[in-house]
This record gives sequence, C-alpha cells and structure tokens, in this order.
Amino acid sequence: MYLRGFEATYVYIATLASRRIIDLGSGTGRALRDMHAQYTCLGLEFVGTGLIGDSLVFAPYRVTPCELMRGFAPASVGGCLSVFGAPHYSKHMNLVLERVDEILMSGGIAKFALAASSRGSGKHRDALNVEYTETNARIREFFEQRGYGVASRDVTVPHDDAWRGLAFLAVKPTTAMDISALAVSLMEADAKLFDQE
Repeated sequence: MYLRGFEATYVYIATLASRRIIDLGSGTGRALRDMHAQYTCLGLEFVGTGLIGDSLVFAPYRVTPCELMRGFAPASVGGCLSVFGAPHYSKHMNLVLERVDEILMSGGIAKFALAASSRGSGKHRDALNVEYTETNARIREFFEQRGYGVASRDVTVPHDDAWRGLAFLAVKPTTAMDISALAVSLMEADAKLFDQE
C-alpha cells in the first residue's frame, strides 16, 4: 500500500541526472526493498534512513533526523520521500526540511504522505489530527518560501475509511521547466494511479 501514489514521480526522477531517492524514515525497510525490486529497471537507487535496528532510531530525539541524511552531498539527490514518517520528525521539522532542500538537485522532488485518523479515542485522535494539520502547513510554507512548485491532495486509505491523509509534492526550482505545472501534473498522475488500485 505504501508504494502506491508515487509511480509517476519515480518515472520523472528517472529522467534526472541523479536517480537517487532518499526514503526518510524507512522503518523496517520492507517498503524500501519493494521499491528497489519494482523500480530498479528505471535505474533508480533507493536509500533508506532511520531503519529499525539502526541505533539512531532507538533515540530519535537525541540525534536529529538530519543526521540520518549524513553523507549526501548538496544537490546530489533526485528525490526525497517520506510515507507517514514526516510527522514523527516534527520536533526537528525545519532542520529536516532544510537538509532535504540542501541535498535535492534542481528539479528534484520532495514528496510526503501524511496521515490523520478519524478513529480511536477523542484525545489521541484529536492530537494526531492537530499534528497533521500543523505539519502540513509547516511543510507547505517551507517549500513555498523557497520558490518550489507545490501541489497537494487529500487522500483516503482504501479499505480503511478511518484513515485519511494528504499527499504533498514539491519540485525544487529549476530554469529548465515550469515547476508549478510539473508539481500539479505529477500529483494528478500519481493520484490517478493511486485511485485505480
């Protein structure tokens, strides 16, 4: 399920000089392995950060998430994605986004899938939804202030109407294309594929 809604973005990244895609907060690495198996035919290189079992993950707030992206040179990455991981880094969100901005090449993509819930107890559900709303606003503001082309779309998780979310996509400024139109086009193409499954 977590791979859905990124396919058109992957095809676009395969046209860039850097085909490296960073998965911010890879968890068990299962989705990362699936992406690698499915999309290496495009020449994409998927790199995980924050894998469970990595000592950094066990103390996520003693080590900033930016340190999970160490070793990537400026403008060396074609894409950075996070599926449900971005809100968990909200204590260091600006640092994470600054690092994403630094390592993305011109025309590179940042794409996040953020979740909120309509289930659970009132306090837990309400806290998650407040975090979701605030995180969405912070991410959008960050990228818009830096001139990125941005697009977003509300989504629901198939077969689980208790979960809803937002897919957010930002294209780093480049003179080679209209990044605002590209952001909308990629979001629409990914959404169409997501809705078909």
